[in-house]
Amino acid sequence: MSGSKKAVLAFDELTKMVFLPITIITMVLLIELWPLMAGLLFIMFTARLVIIKIALNRLNERKIFIPSLVYDLIVPYFKLFYRWYFNNRSQKQKWKVKV
Repeated sequence: MSGSKKAVLAFDELTKMVFLPITIITMVLLIELWPLMAGLLFIMFTARLVIIKIALNRLNERKIFIPSLVYDLIVPYFKLFYRWYFNNRSQKQKWKVKV
């Protein structure tokens, strides 16, 4: 995979993780932007629901609609935690070379 494709995927992952917390913070701190942020959240959730529904119809899986949406919303945060955990763990368990 080329570097530009990796960069696009990393940017997509970053925007998925950052969008929801920033939207919530904006809705709390800037109350005058609340209708705009609520509209953006509605569009985002609707788009994700449509994409998941199309994928589930193609896979002929009709009963896992809501769990798929929850998984789609939560997975970027789990990926961040697992990356941090395994990087931290691998640094602690480096092989020691005897001289």
